[in-house]
Amino acid sequence: NASANIEPGTSLKPVGSEDDNDEPKIFLEWSDDRGKTFNTPIAQSLGREGEYLTDPQWNRLGMARDRVFRLSWNGPVITALNGAFVQAAAVRS
Repeated sequence: NASANIEPGTSLKPVGSEDDNDEPKIFLEWSDDRGKTFNTPIAQSLGREGEYLTDPQWNRLGMARDRVFRLSWNGPVITALNGAFVQAAAVRS
């Protein structure tokens, strides 16, 4: 599991806006070869204006050795990335 502690709900697009394609998104990518290549980004909502309880999380990320994560986001938003968290479990290899 992974989550991003980022300030949500600061989009310039109001709730109920006609164009849902402009909803701001945050993307998680990961690399299993120490950052040489990355997978296809998985998107979560960053929340529209006023949606302050939006909490982007990603589950079922599989497992790998030497995994590197990358976050990116888009849209007309004011952002403050306060932290990112990954819940890892040790397995026997």
